[in-house]
Amino acid sequence: MTEELNAKQEDQILEEAREVSYLDKVKQTKTEIEELLGKADNAIKELRDFKTEEILSGKSEAGKPAEKPAEETPEDYAKRQLRGG
Repeated sequence: MTEELNAKQEDQILEEAREVSYLDKVKQTKTEIEELLGKADNAIKELRDFKTEEILSGKSEAGKPAEKPAEETPEDYAKRQLRGG
């Protein structure tokens, strides 16, 4: 009887240790995810700042008005078509 009780107590202690170990792993994973999210947020902010600076300084094509193609005369169009263009 005491052997059965000791075995049950040992099983209970082992199960509690597994639960604590599992909780520690969950907490560690949560912490790692939060750190990675923080790094991702910082990277997004840096990229946004970089793009804003690029657009405002004129280095980017974004924000520039589209260039209209030069109008062709019918004669120029015909010549271009005859050349194969």
